[in-house]
Amino acid sequence: MEMKKTATTAITLSDKASASVYVCRWNNGAVQIELGDYDASGVWQKFEMELPNELARSLVDELIEDLKAYDEKMAEEREAEVEES
Repeated sequence: MEMKKTATTAITLSDKASASVYVCRWNNGAVQIELGDYDASGVWQKFEMELPNELARSLVDELIEDLKAYDEKMAEEREAEVEES
């Protein structure tokens, strides 16, 4: 049996959170993502990530695909509700 350690950081942002993205020209290209939000104590928390361009592109593709599927599902549910009325 092979055992590995993992660490998980879970972040839940509010509707008032901020996000910014910057695509770097140096360091073989990278994408910097900053997320910020106030925690329950009212303290501003800032999270910074730097991703290789290829990983960022893959993430964007998955986000677009998943959001499109979500929007389509919500539209179908709204249509079903209207038809039931």
